Amino acid sequence: MSQRLLIRDAIVVSMDPVIGVLPRGSLFVEDGRIVDVRPDLEIEDCQTIDGTDQIVLPGLIDAHRHLWYSPVRGDFMDGVFAGLLSDLYPRVVERFTAPDLYAATRAGLLMALDRGVTTVFDWCHALNSPEHVDAAVQGHLDMPARGVFGFGASTQRKLAELQLGRAPADSWELARQLRKGRLSSDTGRLTMALALQSPDVSPMDQVIVDVSVARELQLPISMHVGTPAGRPKGSIDQLAAVGLLDHDMQFVHCCSSTDAEFGLLASHGCSTVICPSVELLMGTGVPPIARAHRAGLRPAFGTDSVVAGASDLLEEARIGLALARAQVLADVVRAGESLVNGSQLGMSSMEALAAVTIHAAAACGLERDIGSLTPGKRADVIMLRAADSNLWPMTSVVQSLVGSASGGNVEFVIVDGSVIKANGRFVELDPAAIRADLQRVRDHLNTRSPRPAPALGTR
Repeated sequence: MSQRLLIRDAIVVSMDPVIGVLPRGSLFVEDGRIVDVRPDLEIEDCQTIDGTDQIVLPGLIDAHRHLWYSPVRGDFMDGVFAGLLSDLYPRVVERFTAPDLYAATRAGLLMALDRGVTTVFDWCHALNSPEHVDAAVQGHLDMPARGVFGFGASTQRKLAELQLGRAPADSWELARQLRKGRLSSDTGRLTMALALQSPDVSPMDQVIVDVSVARELQLPISMHVGTPAGRPKGSIDQLAAVGLLDHDMQFVHCCSSTDAEFGLLASHGCSTVICPSVELLMGTGVPPIARAHRAGLRPAFGTDSVVAGASDLLEEARIGLALARAQVLADVVRAGESLVNGSQLGMSSMEALAAVTIHAAAACGLERDIGSLTPGKRADVIMLRAADSNLWPMTSVVQSLVGSASGGNVEFVIVDGSVIKANGRFVELDPAAIRADLQRVRDHLNTRSPRPAPALGTR
């Protein structure tokens, strides 16, 4: 018998421009795909979920997260990027085993699912051996989340480039093997990309090699650019100058990228991902949301990692929206003008929600399959409790979600039509066992946890 699921009588926020928001709607799923969304559906012989006092959304999409940082939550809430180089990376190179990476990946995905994130672009640059590659991929495959595995080489290579300015000419043999083997398909629940160093770090001859490998393997490309804060490095300009810039490229952060570079991204069909919390909290730069938006881009949001921030995508949507408006407001104040209507704020609540749903799907190359509750797409669906007090009385639905909701409101999580979390609890996953494995990794890495908070007034 086919797998059939009906959600009835819910508030439906479809993120589909035709369907829109249904104050009372139903959604029918069969064999892992959305079949129908409308105000009222009567379907027999299927599992039914009562959506009364529930808000139905497409599963949230984290367009940039480093899952391997899961054991070091909070370690850099009072630190900066330079601390990663002097403390975390050397320790990881020496101690981070393949079983550690497996445990960290599973824990990171459980954290994501628990908060309503059904898809993660995992920027994994801790692939220090063939065993590490196998462990990271297996960690994804053993969890029910959807993902893009951003193959990011090794921490040894990253340190070599950051400290010495050079890396092996071609360090992608393991990526080739993975592409020919376990991740040869572009239609599975886990697909592959290459997570490359940009001209911010790598010499251009190295970048040319790296990009050529990605295109040889027909893989999308993701790069960090425009961090840490400081003088613009012009990496996007450099990529355009040598003819590498193209629509298969995703650029993350872009804090010091220029307005002209954002124009280049828009004209070449590239995507951009901004991580508001971590960029602010670790001082990597002012999140350039308003500038990207003005250039005609549809920025997606990511959480980056748990080293600084909650990794809650609804929180990122709220912070991102506030930052976009703060940048617009600063321009208005500087010009001695005043705001007279909401359209002057620049970014809307709907656009902020799109940054963690449909725009994030596009940034991951998955917009044909996920990101909205559109018939024919994969059935990645979440349900939030509208009866929780932070969402009372639920009149302006999208505005209330972006202004007030959090991952803590998530009641149901459905991936590919399968119910992963129901009534606030995981159906088959064992969070206690996954947490115990993560704590083992924490202790193995000697991350100085738990440790006392710094005294008030100290730095």
